[in-house]
Amino acid sequence: MSGDQSAEAACDPRWRAFRSHLLATEPRSRERSPRARSPVSWNTDDPPLRVFLKRFYDAALDIYLAGEGGARGCYSIGTAATEATVDPNVRAFLADSTRNTDAFLKSRIDKARERGEIAQDADTTALAYLATATMHTIAIRSRAGLAREELDAIVDAAIAVICG
Repeated sequence: MSGDQSAEAACDPRWRAFRSHLLATEPRSRERSPRARSPVSWNTDDPPLRVFLKRFYDAALDIYLAGEGGARGCYSIGTAATEATVDPNVRAFLADSTRNTDAFLKSRIDKARERGEIAQDADTTALAYLATATMHTIAIRSRAGLAREELDAIVDAAIAVICG
């Protein structure tokens, strides 16, 4: 399908209805990697920030790199980010998801500052934005086919910056 044809299809109400249905059901129906860890398994022992972030990104990469047809990346970044330009419900979902991730990571980074794991004058909001952006970039790069080793290097670099 050419770019013009796909743009025309996007304007077709039947296509928009199908796309909305797909976007509404895809997060619930996708298969998870057998290696993917649940939040419970990587977050229950309240680890130091450096350990928490490594587990967090490893769990994300286990999901992003799974898929019979190759690495699928992240639904929000790979699909919702594109569809947000034409669907206000998807746009709201994506904005909420991003804000919730920022808030979750900020709470972990705030806790690390309270524990003395990062500098007391650290801008925890900025570090949370960086932590969320790291998740986005590994999602995109995994879908682009980068090797796990390269993605792990990005994660390690981000953790080094965030944790000082």
